[in-house]
Amino acid sequence: MPDTSATSRFGRAVSRLRGSRSPQADDQLAEIAPDLSDDDLRLIQTKIDEAIRPTSAPEAARARVAEIGAAYLLLSDRGKTRFFDLLAANYGVDEDAVTAALQRRAASSTDDVVLADIDAQLRLSLEPARLRLFRYFSGLDNGVKFLVDLRSDVRRLRSNPGETTPVAGRKIIDSELRELLTSWFDIGLLQLERITWATSAEVLERLIEYEAVHDITSWDHLKRRLAPDRRLYAFFHPGMPREPLIFVEVALTSGIADAIEPLIDASEPVIETGDADTAIFYSISNCQTGLAGVPLGDFLIKRVVAELGRELPHIQVLSTLSPMPGFHEWIDQQIEQNGLRTSEQSVIATIATTDEWWLRADVVAEAEPALIGLAARYLLSERDRNQRVIDPVARFHLSNGARVERLLFLANPTAVGQQRGLGMMVNYRYVPNHLDQNQAAYLNRTEVVASDHVRDLLDAAERA
Repeated sequence: MPDTSATSRFGRAVSRLRGSRSPQADDQLAEIAPDLSDDDLRLIQTKIDEAIRPTSAPEAARARVAEIGAAYLLLSDRGKTRFFDLLAANYGVDEDAVTAALQRRAASSTDDVVLADIDAQLRLSLEPARLRLFRYFSGLDNGVKFLVDLRSDVRRLRSNPGETTPVAGRKIIDSELRELLTSWFDIGLLQLERITWATSAEVLERLIEYEAVHDITSWDHLKRRLAPDRRLYAFFHPGMPREPLIFVEVALTSGIADAIEPLIDASEPVIETGDADTAIFYSISNCQTGLAGVPLGDFLIKRVVAELGRELPHIQVLSTLSPMPGFHEWIDQQIEQNGLRTSEQSVIATIATTDEWWLRADVVAEAEPALIGLAARYLLSERDRNQRVIDPVARFHLSNGARVERLLFLANPTAVGQQRGLGMMVNYRYVPNHLDQNQAAYLNRTEVVASDHVRDLLDAAERA
């Protein structure tokens, strides 16, 4: 007897993908096991073949793809891994078709029309068959979101327990999905929206969930972040209208902020917008792990800079208040490699063995020059194997044309701030007329553009 609860779950999953349209669920797919047995795997393969064969009518193919997607949503991680391995093993490039197309090209005349036709066939044969399956999802009501989440899964499951390197097939699927999603999430298709307290509760709830830098702990907390002296902008995609892709939080202040607590404290008084002369970008959160590697943040910053210039022309300074998430780890590496001076090692040892060291005036007096000097070296001098700066937040802002403006001691003494950056933060400043040249300096010459003040700090640290 069919499992009616499984059939019901499957039907809901189909509806989730197709919106209000809920075709009769496929009884066979409704009964597959979460771990995807060998028989279930063969059934899935049969359904995929039916969906992507050239003779399938588009609407029938989309209906079949919705059922395949619904079946996938009910799989365990083991089942999903087997599904990805099926796609990798059986739905790649048709090598026979590629060979035949190359042979036709080699034997053809030099007629441009003939060559163009052969080249079109060659390009088609070079495309993995699984991409046809993926593209069908774009025609479903929630198919774009499904594919974004599918890529999130394949990234998470690239390695099995006990494996030390990603399985090649899953890694290839990850790359193919990234390329496909990059084309679907082109800047021309994205919509910039300002989020306010009047935005739908569904979207606001997701912002609370997705905030990755400074937690939003309550609705009152969120309301303060959407007050008149705050701005929150997010990118949306037409295929995911209720799902923010990435968002940035901005505080309007008088002067450049040098500590995070006043910006995120819900009890801080609201200032008049006209009294502010500075916009502080204090939190940027990527919401969709399945869009990792798809360039969204750089477009967002530039669009928000332009938007603020139009809305608030009296704002003179655009700056960030940014974490240094790799600073503490880098210091630990320097200690292991004997890369610190004796005096610096002494300071780090004192910090490590003193509870709430930032409340001890004697420790703070010793730690401040040492940590600022190390931070200057970390941001301006250290490079990875590709000659990029090693801090991920610095890479992001420098490649967008910002400059390192100020290093901030104990700007974030919270547990997270201590764990990642020993309380250090940094201001990156965006000067609209200098963005292109600063960006070129970093991307073309790996040059870190920094204020004279920060350069002086590095020079002082190197002379010490």
